[in-house]
Amino acid sequence: MENDKKKMRKPEECGLWELFQKGRREWNRWVERSISHGQEAVVDFSNVEFEDPVDFEGFSFPHNTVFKGAIFSKQANFHGASFSGVANFACTEFSDKAIFSGAEFSGSAEFVHAEFSGPTLFKNVVFSSYALFETAKKGAKFSREANFEGATFEDKAAFSHRTFNDEAIFNNCKFKTTTNFDESVFERPPRFLGTEMHQDTSFHRTEFNNKDAKNDGHKELAVHANAWRALKLAMNRTHNHQQELLFFGYEMDKKVRLYKTEWREFTEHKKLGLALGLKLYKWSSDYGRSYILPLIWLVVSIAVFSMGYYYTFQDSDLSWSLSLATAVSFMGMIKTVLDTFSLNPNFAFLFFIVLQGIVSVILIFLIGLGLRNRFSIK
Repeated sequence: MENDKKKMRKPEECGLWELFQKGRREWNRWVERSISHGQEAVVDFSNVEFEDPVDFEGFSFPHNTVFKGAIFSKQANFHGASFSGVANFACTEFSDKAIFSGAEFSGSAEFVHAEFSGPTLFKNVVFSSYALFETAKKGAKFSREANFEGATFEDKAAFSHRTFNDEAIFNNCKFKTTTNFDESVFERPPRFLGTEMHQDTSFHRTEFNNKDAKNDGHKELAVHANAWRALKLAMNRTHNHQQELLFFGYEMDKKVRLYKTEWREFTEHKKLGLALGLKLYKWSSDYGRSYILPLIWLVVSIAVFSMGYYYTFQDSDLSWSLSLATAVSFMGMIKTVLDTFSLNPNFAFLFFIVLQGIVSVILIFLIGLGLRNRFSIK
């Protein structure tokens, strides 16, 4: 971090520290006097190491505010604070809980390269200008829960290269314009329930970890499945078909584990059937997202059924011809094969033809579904 290369200051070395210690009322009175006299009340706590908890709740920052390179060793509380100018928290380290809930940023909010080691709360914050949480490369983290629930982003929101090690909550947020999560890492399913996303929302090369934690039970799995569903629907509304398919796959994976858990914990046998059905759907076509998988299975099924026919008739030409004709039974070639080889089918023979026909129709349907989804065919 940049802080390692710079000499850190003590709070007492900053001119406004004594005023801060007098409390919010005296601070805001100073702000009002500065504005009425046309003075620029710049707040500069750059490269300051705060060893004790800091409470800026309800404080007003009328002009540019600089906390760049600061270290908050204990809780930093900016609940309900208002920032009228640029709020510069670049390269700041929040070692404990960081609270910005209810704050208002009229100028740009710059948290570039900032590290959040404790729980982070930006609930119901209004970002009227840029909200910059991006980093130049992967590494800067939200180590604990990052909660932006109900926040409004009026201008660009940038979270590129960020790592979210715990829950990332963006429920009921409003992203009014460009939103960037490119190359970020989400170690837990991010939550975007009820969120308004702009069409220019990007998750390019973003990494999503859909693995379960050791203590994840039925409740957590249900929440995570719903989180993926919300993202899927959001991508549908913004017409981002490929991202929609990605989140649909994550949702299905989570539902498989949810159904298995419900079967084990509540002995709901039908949930085991649902889990197996979804597993089969994934193995056969990656939930309808792949046309290669069902094509491979179609070729395999033709080979398997041809071996069954060979076991019955001991004729390789007949076996392959019959298996191929049955695989594409809609082309009406089965009768031609039967007439050519003068076959009189019995019940068992007809059963296997019908079985292969059903398997082939399903796989051909999945091939078509995969092609449609792969090339976004409407």
